[in-house]
Amino acid sequence: MIVIYLLGLLFFLAVFGELLRSLVNKFTHLFSDLDIVQAFLLDVYLGGAMLYSLALFPFRLFGWFFVQTFFVISLTVLILFNSRKFLSGKRVVVRNNITVHAIVVILLFMFMFWVVTLPIDKFVLGSIHDTSLHSLFTQVIIENEMIPQTLQPYLPEGLVFPQGASVIFALATFLFGWTPAKSVFYCTPLFISISILGAYYLGQKISKKASFGLIFSIAIGFVGTHPRILTWGGNNFAVAFPFFLLCLALLIDIFSSACELRKREVIIIGLLFGYLASIYFTAFMVIVISLTLWLVYAMMLRQGDGVKRVKIFLIILIFSLLPIIPNIFKFVIWYPYPGHNIGLPSDVTARSIWAFPSPLWPFEIIRDYSYPQLFKAMIFILLVCGILSLIFSKPLKSRLSKNILILIGCTFAIPEALIILSWHFSFLRMITGATTCVILFVSLDLLVAFFAYDIFSSFGRRIRAFPAGRHKIRASLRFSFLLYVMLMPFFFNALYVDSELLVSHYSAYAVTTQDDYELMLWMRDNLDDDAQILINSFDAGNFVSSIAQKASTYPFTWSQSSQAYGKLVENIHLGRFTSSEYITMERLGITHVFLGSQSSFWWIGDKNWYPRFFTSNPNFKLSKSVGGAYLYEFQLVNPNWIFFDSFEYSFLTGSGWRVYSPMEIAENGEGYIGVGSAYSYDGTNSLTTFTRKVTGDIFWISVIKEVYLGDYEGASDNIELCFFLNACLGFGVNDALMFVISSGDWRDQLFFSTSKQIAVREELIILANGSGVNKFDLSRMWSENYGASLPNAFFIQIINHDADEVPNLGYVDFILLSRD
Repeated sequence: MIVIYLLGLLFFLAVFGELLRSLVNKFTHLFSDLDIVQAFLLDVYLGGAMLYSLALFPFRLFGWFFVQTFFVISLTVLILFNSRKFLSGKRVVVRNNITVHAIVVILLFMFMFWVVTLPIDKFVLGSIHDTSLHSLFTQVIIENEMIPQTLQPYLPEGLVFPQGASVIFALATFLFGWTPAKSVFYCTPLFISISILGAYYLGQKISKKASFGLIFSIAIGFVGTHPRILTWGGNNFAVAFPFFLLCLALLIDIFSSACELRKREVIIIGLLFGYLASIYFTAFMVIVISLTLWLVYAMMLRQGDGVKRVKIFLIILIFSLLPIIPNIFKFVIWYPYPGHNIGLPSDVTARSIWAFPSPLWPFEIIRDYSYPQLFKAMIFILLVCGILSLIFSKPLKSRLSKNILILIGCTFAIPEALIILSWHFSFLRMITGATTCVILFVSLDLLVAFFAYDIFSSFGRRIRAFPAGRHKIRASLRFSFLLYVMLMPFFFNALYVDSELLVSHYSAYAVTTQDDYELMLWMRDNLDDDAQILINSFDAGNFVSSIAQKASTYPFTWSQSSQAYGKLVENIHLGRFTSSEYITMERLGITHVFLGSQSSFWWIGDKNWYPRFFTSNPNFKLSKSVGGAYLYEFQLVNPNWIFFDSFEYSFLTGSGWRVYSPMEIAENGEGYIGVGSAYSYDGTNSLTTFTRKVTGDIFWISVIKEVYLGDYEGASDNIELCFFLNACLGFGVNDALMFVISSGDWRDQLFFSTSKQIAVREELIILANGSGVNKFDLSRMWSENYGASLPNAFFIQIINHDADEVPNLGYVDFILLSRD
């Protein structure tokens, strides 16, 4: 069903784009020689550009009503326009014939689409980082009905990042009622698959031969590992990649026939490059730097009219900047602010942890991935053969090899330079991204495609030279076998290896569970609009703003670089709740804390938040839990309190206590432990305990609860224990109401007892009286008895012990652990 929805999304975009392309074709011949596959790809991105234009203007035109109206108008105009042309006997498009190559490309697209969408059924959402970020952008655009200046109402941070991809995600949200997070997650594999069409478009432009376009689409889709294996995020890059290939095709037009281009055509090319910039700026940089090098090269060789080339370059540059002028303006005026943006916390720092891969990353990926060794060897052999074919093809005499040589230079040398420079100049990381490395696969796949095309062309010429008969059939069979040997391993790999590989790679970052998702939907419907949710930057909480539609501290934006926030996230992971952490939370206006059910992979270990540190902390109250996902309300009672329980609830077991009595004495008597309203010290309820021995020597019953002080050094220092106990009825000399502190392995224990006659170990502390409040320096007492620090995790056990057949009735209330 998702596949059908996503194909419907392409149809909607193509309708918007076809109207624009029809208008463009009235004034230029720039896109008049496209076949149906190329035209469809161009229509999809022209449709995205139309939506981006609607969202760019500050007139709230990007609402669902306006988008619907615009679609109806576009579809109506297209039907009337093409019906009139059809009735007059004219062709609807210049080249609308569906060739065999085009059919194969469409089938390849559908096959790849099926492969990359198979794993998404196993996951709720995509990467908690990149996918959550673009989900937030999409939600903000939908709520503001345009691209706003800031991320309000969720964050005061300015929105500098271009939003060319977010409008497409927003359209999917409008059409299918998905949350923005679902739209981003589902649309990403769709556009990864469209890379097949982008490669075909570029291949057609390089060689004017449909067969090369087909071979290059196979190389992009199934030989190179990326963008097919793009699971950590890069959602906007996935949208940009097919369009980047289309823009490379326009570069070929500029390089080969710049002086023949009219001004209106140059303007259109510039605007298309500008829309590429709005989707993924680094891809745009590769295009602009390529144009710059082309201009310098042409001027040095004095090729053609130098003045006209300069004009073409300037027109393209100026008009390509128009779609991102608001972003450039905001980047310039906000640069002096901390973090180069408004609305950021004053203590933001650069994200030095986001290291770029090495310049040889594509080769390392091929070498290290879990592919069969034979498959890896085949890729490297094809690359080497491609280089040799290019060297011996006499590039200056062959149009095909010359175009390939130029594009290899553009898509390899320029990204490599950007990667190397980003290693040495951190400010460049604000412009480039880690997915820059994926652009390198274009050059590698071009080499593979060139070699395969060279081999197939050579065999084709030989087959055509044979006279009809047995020899020609034999040669055709050899050619078919060669084709099978070269290509089938890649399709086999995509079908049987990539599907499992994608699942394992998604599992590292797509950690949102159905529990997390349902809890966020509950938050959307039940929390106040002014709620401020503290989230963990390493779990599903990053989606809170885009799904629960509540402000969070902080979503995956530059605000997460706040030093105070980073320290708070780390301390909560360790269970460190001191005055400093509470002051930070109050300063940030936190009203709730969201705990995802699992955290994502990280290089330096586990980053999860654990409910055990919140469950009995009196400063947090459980608002809602769904499976392993929790939401706590933050209300500061006392910053020094670690554990508190006054039994102000109806059911004992629902609060984490568990009832325990040894099996060997289970038949010796009867007992009950529950919550009642008698003899309460704090509030209206207390823990009620009743036991009566019927036979045997003794009978006792207890309740147990685990306490966590934290996982950091010093967490168990200066811990004070306070509790109210009342052994009010039936306790004889050999009976006792006991409060026990036990280590995690139950070997070391402190017994606080109302009777000294109980047969326990020597660590027995006799309570002064059977009723009242008792206070102890627990850390000191543990150290004196065991010569070690109090464990960071231990058990509290309350025991009602009867040995004389007289019913015992006791009460416990106000259990408090605090730091002195």
